[in-house]
Amino acid sequence: MSCIVRLEGCLLSKTLKNQSDALVFQKPITFSLFQGEKWAVVGDSHRSTFLQALQGSFFALPHPRARTYPLRLKKPDVRIELLQFVNNGSFGHGATNSSGGFTHLSSRYEFFKDREVDELVADFVANVSYNSQHKKDPRLLDEILERVDLKGFEQKYITTLSNGQFRRARIARSLYGKPDLLMVDDPFLGLDPAAKKTVTRSPSG
Repeated sequence: MSCIVRLEGCLLSKTLKNQSDALVFQKPITFSLFQGEKWAVVGDSHRSTFLQALQGSFFALPHPRARTYPLRLKKPDVRIELLQFVNNGSFGHGATNSSGGFTHLSSRYEFFKDREVDELVADFVANVSYNSQHKKDPRLLDEILERVDLKGFEQKYITTLSNGQFRRARIARSLYGKPDLLMVDDPFLGLDPAAKKTVTRSPSG
């Protein structure tokens, strides 16, 4: 298996200088993640920071090669996506990385009610707006919706989905983009036990 991201004695800093007040973590990190591996990062709020570090946020010290992406030697266009479910004010069609992704149904409704039209699940997952000239890949779309248990929801409006269904739609949207590494941060925020179970199953199909 090819290594996607490797940290070797890596200090992560908010600046290019090795200043203690700028360090993200006070100790160096050694960690490797390979294709096909699945990890669960648990603990306090530092888990989100760690995922950001894997994505490429922060400066790598003491030298740039303290953090590398070996898979890029074989595949220059490696895609690493961090999908975060956080309760903040950033919502909507472009909700990726540090954006929100609609923790609550009410906030989702408030965003979409001001659009010219509501967005269908199929268009949302394929990242195609209502007037876009881009065509969806029906086979890929069907396969992913099946994996995340949203088959039959293609023509439903995104605002009608429950919180758990919308989590799965966001994961489906990320999978549709075929990232080499998908990291999902706090997908269980605000979900009941049944919804947590379905979201847990989603990435692995």
